[in-house]
Amino acid sequence: MCAKHEFLIERLCSEQCYQVRIASGNCKGYSEYCYPLMNQSVPSTWRSIDKKHSKIEDRVPHIDQLFDQIVEWRQQQQRQHDSVNKSM
Repeated sequence: MCAKHEFLIERLCSEQCYQVRIASGNCKGYSEYCYPLMNQSVPSTWRSIDKKHSKIEDRVPHIDQLFDQIVEWRQQQQRQHDSVNKSM
């Protein structure tokens, strides 16, 4: 059986410093902690390096507005449907 020699750490925030240490373990116990050669790292993206915003970032308010309009339209349709059913 091949041991897994890597682990993905998810949900890290961009431009925030993280330090990592590791220990291995098996049925006999755990090793002492050890540190990678670069024991700290700052995740980043090309956007943070280029100081550019995501293209969708500017569209979020417009998408929120459209969603609100859809919800309002749907509520109006439901009210009209309810009033027609009551009049029958």
